[in-house]
Amino acid sequence: MARASQASRATAKHSITTELATFLSAQPTATAKLLAQHVDDGHGYCRACPLGAQHGHQVWPCTIYAAAARASRPEG
Repeated sequence: MARASQASRATAKHSITTELATFLSAQPTATAKLLAQHVDDGHGYCRACPLGAQHGHQVWPCTIYAAAARASRPEG
């Protein structure tokens, strides 16, 4: 059951990343800004994506960075 849940979350995250990348591909300035802000803090976490008070940060690369990186790649 846990594996099915993990697979479902991975599929949902991929779908969200793909949709966000599609949107960002028309926004090159915003994409560049997101790539500059959502960077590895040197410990494997995103500097810009907090999990909430006292909980640290999201693992890097975060969903926003992944979508911006995908959007900034030339098609081909």
